[in-house]
Amino acid sequence: MRLVFFYHMKNYLAKLVLNPNQTNGNLQIFLSPTNDYLGQLLIISEIKDADEQNKKIVKQIIDETNTHYFNSIARDSEKALEDALQKVNFSLSETIKQTSKKWLKSSNTIIIALCKQDVHFSKIGKINAFLTSGKEITNIIEGCGEEEVNPVKIFANIYSGNIPDKAAIIFLTENILDYIAQDKLRKLAIENSTTAAMSQIEEILKKGPRDKSFGCLLIKRDKEEKTVEPAQTTPTIKSDDIATRPLGSADNDTAIIKDEPTTLAESIFVDKKEMASAPADEEESNENCENENSMITSIKTKKPKQPPGTGSKVARRVALVLGLSIIIVAAGVIVKVYWPKPEPVEPAPTPEPAPIENQFQTILNNVQAKFIEAQNLLLIDKKAEAGVALTAAAQLTETLPATTPDQVNQKTMLKKKVATQLLISQGIKLATPQLVADLVGLSPTQLILVGGNLYILNSTDGSIYQINPATKESAKKLKTASQGIGNLASFIDSSSNNLIAYHSLDGLAQVDLTSNKILPLEWIRGWTGAPITGDIYQNKLYVISASATLLKYTNSLTGFMQEVSWVKDPTQVNLSGAADMAIDGTVWILKDTGEIIKLFKGVKEDFAYSVTPPLVKPTRLYTDLDLKNLYLLDAGSQRIILLDKNGKIVNQLTAEDFTAIQDFAVDEANSKIYLLDGNKILEITF
Repeated sequence: MRLVFFYHMKNYLAKLVLNPNQTNGNLQIFLSPTNDYLGQLLIISEIKDADEQNKKIVKQIIDETNTHYFNSIARDSEKALEDALQKVNFSLSETIKQTSKKWLKSSNTIIIALCKQDVHFSKIGKINAFLTSGKEITNIIEGCGEEEVNPVKIFANIYSGNIPDKAAIIFLTENILDYIAQDKLRKLAIENSTTAAMSQIEEILKKGPRDKSFGCLLIKRDKEEKTVEPAQTTPTIKSDDIATRPLGSADNDTAIIKDEPTTLAESIFVDKKEMASAPADEEESNENCENENSMITSIKTKKPKQPPGTGSKVARRVALVLGLSIIIVAAGVIVKVYWPKPEPVEPAPTPEPAPIENQFQTILNNVQAKFIEAQNLLLIDKKAEAGVALTAAAQLTETLPATTPDQVNQKTMLKKKVATQLLISQGIKLATPQLVADLVGLSPTQLILVGGNLYILNSTDGSIYQINPATKESAKKLKTASQGIGNLASFIDSSSNNLIAYHSLDGLAQVDLTSNKILPLEWIRGWTGAPITGDIYQNKLYVISASATLLKYTNSLTGFMQEVSWVKDPTQVNLSGAADMAIDGTVWILKDTGEIIKLFKGVKEDFAYSVTPPLVKPTRLYTDLDLKNLYLLDAGSQRIILLDKNGKIVNQLTAEDFTAIQDFAVDEANSKIYLLDGNKILEITF
């Protein structure tokens, strides 16, 4: 005869941190020891685009929350979390006064209090939380998304609820969903142990980019069944690689930790394993996360009472109630949002057709599945097959019934991601942009590299800002003085240590970068209006006029004069639709159709190139005498194309982070390109 031991439901945890330390970011997952009254504190904290000072904020959040939570006078996990968050909010607001609040925009942090079935958490940024049970997986914070973070009250919301028996909650950084579909996460969590599930997740993510950080935390509530022969007088429990301990041991907390050579993956058993013989009709009482007991009999075994409400009905109700039951407490300091506790579930009636609001999620899951399929194909260099899957994903994305602002945003971002991956399937290289500067409050339109410094033209008032990309210090406004000169409207080019610019009073100005003064330049010409584009070569000014004529001006002590038409036979050269121009001894002119006209000594020469996929909206062209390539910006597809000067494609670059590239500058000697993308200056290597 064998004795069978039945255990009460307990929580099992596993975490995964992959590629945590990036040059411009930091990701950590913290799991505290278990407390008899308050359970366990769990934290996922990530800061992207952060300097070394801001990376320390991750440690500050973890250390202070842990200290304040377990030192709280409250013996209720929800109250203790509220108390801790108020103190952390105050501390962080003081830190911001001494440093800056830029890290808030790139911070993704979730703080979780876990006490038996009860779960309470607060978050900022893009951290996902999914409840899965059976065949259901539900985003339990859907619709409660990206609020503007208040620097004085950073962690403003507490979400509270329960983990049903035999269910799991998965917390993960947003980029994991780019590589693993929600339904795949559900299967991994439900059908495997926590350690096995995390190992499989890790294997999938290892195939992803090494410059991306991934963080995942899995909490699963289940029971463990052990068998022991009667002859064994001192039964013991073994859990993976940890030492055994007798049944009924008074140890408060048992941890299962597996060290991996390159990643950190842990599985932790939360509730104390304690067993004792008891009469079959004895009821058990547990409060405030005290130890659970299992009852053993030799013939009849009474299973522990399980909270009702497991199954898909609970999972469906989560998303419906969340965000509706909002209670404001503590004078507005913390807002608590509850999802419902498990309720008795009656046998489910015949399923009704999915409501309209669920159609979005269904289609979204299908798009994500196609997207992940394509990425897996790209990893094994099956670009054609990946293109087919991505085309299908793009078509599905167009059918998303986006009716809310959040859905519209999701649809827009998904279309962008699919479009980027389509470019990759066509041979475009995926670059990894690094943030050089965030030009908050400015409206930059142009970027130029002179003497190792970047100069940015602000369209609002024609001011110029300087940035050293090596130090990545804040943009410095040049204190320029000018008389009789309008607002600078566009850069023409640089000459020596000067910038030549067109200004709003229909003239030219020279910006002396040594003295930070603006001086007017004489410009003798036979037409008015702004040039379409221009360049300086060997102290001569070349511009394309509003009438699509290429003109050359010689340099004088006071400016530019002696206007001449530079094209020998204008009937052979049509410059209508010219977008940009660059000169290296040869004049290269980019048209809005993508055609590049090559002119040498005023005569058109043959030049042809072919690029796949076709250009959508080419806007910028750059080269110089000492550069070996032509650099072309296609703003329509957010990519940079490198051509040699015979028309051969050298490289094509894009990135998911690109949003609205307007201009770029090239440091070919160091294989760097600086891009003006909206209000940001980004750096990529090639």
